Amino acid sequence: MAIGAASCVVGLLAGCGPLEDREQVGVAVEPLVGVPVDGYPNYQERLMLVAINRARSAPNVSGKTSSTCSTARTAQLPLMYNHDASRAARFHGANTFLSGGSLSHSSYCNLRSNVGTTYGSTCDGNKSCACVAGTDDFSCVISGGHGTDFAARAALFGFDPSSSSEVLAAGHDSGWDAVWEWMKECPNNDGHRLALTSATYNQIGVGYHGGTSCGYSRFYGGELGNDGPARYALPAGAHRPQTGTSFDFYVNYYNSAGAPQAVKLVVDGVCKAMTLELGAA
Repeated sequence: MAIGAASCVVGLLAGCGPLEDREQVGVAVEPLVGVPVDGYPNYQERLMLVAINRARSAPNVSGKTSSTCSTARTAQLPLMYNHDASRAARFHGANTFLSGGSLSHSSYCNLRSNVGTTYGSTCDGNKSCACVAGTDDFSCVISGGHGTDFAARAALFGFDPSSSSEVLAAGHDSGWDAVWEWMKECPNNDGHRLALTSATYNQIGVGYHGGTSCGYSRFYGGELGNDGPARYALPAGAHRPQTGTSFDFYVNYYNSAGAPQAVKLVVDGVCKAMTLELGAA
């Protein structure tokens, strides 16, 4: 078995090689995993997924996936991406921030039963179209919590596992930073770290909303569950920073048969070797 996070550093126009060979590099032999569907996942969501699986592969590396006071955790298999859960997570950010709320696992209102269908088409997440009239009480009180709970909200979007959990954060510069905030938690306040490194869960939907509310900007969330799909070898990949001239590329890898012969990144049609950063080969 191999669980790992591979990385590669390249420049914006890195690579060399014959142009005539480039169209043959990276030809898909099966459906591409991670290619956005209906705009999901976006960049920050993809970055969160990669960072979470990176942390699960080696959860006790001080300064990368834990702090000196963090509870030691066992390495876990990567989480598979769930599109429905991602819609639910992004919606919660939009509903909260567009309507003037703060971080709360429960919604600040009773959600309309059709919000899983209307969100992204006729509804942007605002309380005017997402909430049952007369039930909302959005405020900057973090407790919130009198409306639809996180599991029932996710079920409205088609994500209804038998066991689930939710992680939330706001104010961080990127999804990578949000995951680091969760992973460096310490006892008595480490619920996010424990959930993200739990063997109970095997799938997740991640959501990002770039709005501002109650002094927070940039919402990040994740809906975890069991009952997930079969695992595939490369569950997620992303680069950071989002823009620039030099980037770090990351990919999560898992295969019960063992380590890969090679992991390569295709940049401008040219293969670049990736190296194991965290986890076991």
